[in-house]
Amino acid sequence: MTLSILEYFSTQLDFRFLTKDSTDGNWGSPEVNSTYFNGCVGELQRGEVSVAAGPFTITAARDEVIDFSVPLFEESNAILLPRPAPESKLWRVFSPFTMSVWLSIVAALFVTTFATWVLAYFSPFTAYNLNLEFAIADEVWLQEYLWSAIGSFLQQGQDFYPFAMSSRTAMAFWWLLSVIICGAFNGDLTAHLTVTVTHYPIKTLDDLTGQTEIRPYVIAGTSLHTLLLNAESGVYKKITESMVELGPYDDCPTDPPNPNQACLTDYTYLLNIARKNCTQFYLAEELFLTAPIALMLPDDAFYAELFNFHMQKLHETGQLQRWFQLYWSSDSVCSVGSSAETDAISLESAGGCFIATLCFYGLGLLILLLELVWTKLAKRQPLDCFFY
Repeated sequence: MTLSILEYFSTQLDFRFLTKDSTDGNWGSPEVNSTYFNGCVGELQRGEVSVAAGPFTITAARDEVIDFSVPLFEESNAILLPRPAPESKLWRVFSPFTMSVWLSIVAALFVTTFATWVLAYFSPFTAYNLNLEFAIADEVWLQEYLWSAIGSFLQQGQDFYPFAMSSRTAMAFWWLLSVIICGAFNGDLTAHLTVTVTHYPIKTLDDLTGQTEIRPYVIAGTSLHTLLLNAESGVYKKITESMVELGPYDDCPTDPPNPNQACLTDYTYLLNIARKNCTQFYLAEELFLTAPIALMLPDDAFYAELFNFHMQKLHETGQLQRWFQLYWSSDSVCSVGSSAETDAISLESAGGCFIATLCFYGLGLLILLLELVWTKLAKRQPLDCFFY
């Protein structure tokens, strides 16, 4: 993209140009006990070059000794990491629910068993307690309610049904919970079995500093490197403590990828690498240190006004945007970032089912209380009750 900009300027302003790397391989940061910066900034100060067309991040320190053109676009720093291997598919069938949901289902199974049995055992309206001819002992046996709850949850039906309204209420809403849970499981299971799921352990700078296996690699002499060296606290200070400094001509990332290397530099540079090598690398979600970038010109250069005029025209005509899409387009390369992922259903998403079920168990207890009032206080026969 930078070469296209220079070719445009050479056509509009009628000049020829030669390109070169900085002599010392640096971009441009202050030197101790020197009025000159290193890298491209220093060469501009000394009049060795006419334009530095990295482009470069606009910083206050650089702006004191050289001039910047009209900004090209906003640039951020990013983190490029080796892509981890996809998770094993061996236990993928259990992935639709998080562990908390599975544990809640098991707990609900036992709570349902005990609650339904209590309602049936103590209800005077139970067929077994009424000594009805079709009554069976299963109606007041705890283990039978356990198998009944398991059978209904697995959509296999059950051998008997409680006769009392209180226990029927509790069982009915266990059926409702089973339908909802099974429907959610089946729907999410399809996604988990048909997509590639990859877990990305590092998505932010805090994630990077929170582990020791993968270390940040930073190119020396860049504005990011200077900022990290001057950081006194916070996440940037933590990055500095574990940082590996790279020379200006060192490769980051390496080929083949270093599994313990995280490259920290310009987002657009890393984006291009990630898109062309998306089976090997991924970009972390967090972008940081967003700043405008521009061409660098010598201080008070006589051609600065012309450069800025034509740079503004490139913005107004949309040519800069078209170049950006050309050089960073994803049309011919695979997508960057994470592979398709499916989220397991969490307890936060499914918790309402369990809460509603518990509420209806309370309703079952209320009905049991009414049954006891009918028979014990009112001295009435169970079968005379209006709702039987």
